[in-house]
Amino acid sequence: DKPKYFTFTFTEILSAFSKTAAAGGDRLNFTTNVVYADGRVVYGYIEVVGTYNNTAFAGWQVNGVACTPYTSYTTQCSFMYNEFVGIFTCTEQTSYGDDEYDITLSHHAGAPAGTLPEGIDPSKLFGIDIDILSPNVWESQQGITVWVNTADFSLYIPDQGTGVFYPSWEYTEQPGDKEILWYGAKETSCSTCSNSLTFSVNPFIPGMGGWSAFTFTISPK
Repeated sequence: DKPKYFTFTFTEILSAFSKTAAAGGDRLNFTTNVVYADGRVVYGYIEVVGTYNNTAFAGWQVNGVACTPYTSYTTQCSFMYNEFVGIFTCTEQTSYGDDEYDITLSHHAGAPAGTLPEGIDPSKLFGIDIDILSPNVWESQQGITVWVNTADFSLYIPDQGTGVFYPSWEYTEQPGDKEILWYGAKETSCSTCSNSLTFSVNPFIPGMGGWSAFTFTISPK
């Protein structure tokens, strides 16, 4: 039967590693192995190459929530809202080239548009405007808004426009154009100890397809 629920505490996990306390910023990633009736095993983590299995499914949406090959549990420090405002450094990694540049983070007071995924309390969301995202590799002309869910310090990043339109490749919409989206946010994290954000999104043309993921790590200068 599905779904299956498991309950455990950080303390219980630490005890398996002979540790009694976690330090701020410690992160545990959990994945699962699939065992067939004939004994074959599909491992959730491939140790010899140091990566998770089934990453092709990451970012697929199920009831508004992105699929992931693992789930994370991170100890956090006190969330200081004003520490996520100002000039930050963005490190960008893509298959089209890497980049690093300064960006401005500011508080976004509004709530996300549309229906939130089940389990997200809008009163717990803290919005952050990031401007501009990928100005050189993707050559975007606008930023993106992310919301920190202060209930568990996950990130909620709905699909949003990149500011680039297809097929004209202009920065203003032309007849017949579709705006290319930052789509399918995955591998997201927020650290209130280092005041950093990490997430991956794909440029995507609705109804047509997209490109491989862009990964952004945003940290204080």
